[in-house]
Formats: sequence, C-alpha cells, structure tokens
Amino acid sequence: MTDQEPDFKQFLESILVSINAQTNVRFSELEEKIEKIEQQIATLTLAYGETAIFLEALVGQLAFASEDAQKNFHSTLSESRKSMIEVMQNAAEGFLGNDSPVVGSTLSDLAEQKLSETDQ
Repeated sequence: MTDQEPDFKQFLESILVSINAQTNVRFSELEEKIEKIEQQIATLTLAYGETAIFLEALVGQLAFASEDAQKNFHSTLSESRKSMIEVMQNAAEGFLGNDSPVVGSTLSDLAEQKLSETDQ
C-alpha cells in the first residue's frame, strides 16, 4: 500500500459523501414540492365539488326566475367573470408568478386568452 492510497480513498469518500448530501437535499426539495402539489390538488378537488353543488342549486333557482331576472343574472355573471379573470391574470403575474413562475406564466396566458374571448 502506498502513501497515496489512503489520500485517494479519503478523496473518493469525501466526493461520495458530498454527492450523497446533495442528492438528499434535492430529494427533500422534490418531496416538499410534491406535497404542496398534492395539497393544491386536494384543495381544487374540494372546491370543484363545492362549486358543483352551488351551481346545481343556482340552476334550479334560475329555472323558476322571470325572464328579466335571468337576463340580469347573465349580464352580472358575464361582468363578474371578466373581472375575476383580470384579477387572476394580475395575481398570476405577481403573487403566484413569484412562487411558481411556470404556473404563473401558464395561468396568465390562459387568462389573457379567456379575456380575448370575452371581448368578442
């Protein structure tokens, strides 16, 4: 055994320990991101369920409303929808975009598309 072998062995061990530490950090970060995404999916699923029940009740009420009430409802709904899309676009570019740039950019682009559809 030469004098260089223990040094080389320590060098390799330090490289492997460093690689292992970096890998563990990245896996931890990935696990945190996956957990956040799972929480967001669960929140969206619950929100969709609540929205479905609300819409079912609203459609039932709207079916018995007068023609003027129905027209007013649709007009208010159209304006509210446009306002909501504008708010979401602004939030996507700022608040959401800072935390998750890809999601923020995608949401902003989708909102812009929806706004152009409402102007037609």
